[in-house]
Amino acid sequence: MITKLKKFKYLFIFFLSISLFSPINLSSDQRLNLLLHGGYTFESLGNQNNTAVYISIFNNSDKDIVIKEILTDIAEKAEIHEMRFVNDVMQMKMVKNLIIKRKSELYLQPGGKHIMLMGLKKKIIDGEHFSLKFRLDNEELIESKVMVLSNKLRENLIN
Repeated sequence: MITKLKKFKYLFIFFLSISLFSPINLSSDQRLNLLLHGGYTFESLGNQNNTAVYISIFNNSDKDIVIKEILTDIAEKAEIHEMRFVNDVMQMKMVKNLIIKRKSELYLQPGGKHIMLMGLKKKIIDGEHFSLKFRLDNEELIESKVMVLSNKLRENLIN
């Protein structure tokens, strides 16, 4: 009986934590349709002015959703970029409107689409977190947290 209560307690805490840490929606129930999860970047080094942010985006709705702008307090501007090969050279290109197709997911990750923060206003340090606000084409804002990770993790991923 006690083990069943402990299991129930852990399940209750798990579901409570999911509801408390779900993305913050600033205007309506759109967050049920668009889920932003697992945002991360790496700590800045020296006088580094720019950094990339990676995040997973899930569109649970029956309609395509367009992210037309990203806002943040920690950088002068935020843009969505994608990497592609042009004449055997890797190039980074800005994406004006990011379309997340209905009932699909999009993973912003190294070597592909990502968010560039340009003109960092402060050094970002391992263990910190900050917010990004995503403006949709219907003008709704959805906020998501981004974790700052140690560059040692980046080194392990690359090597």
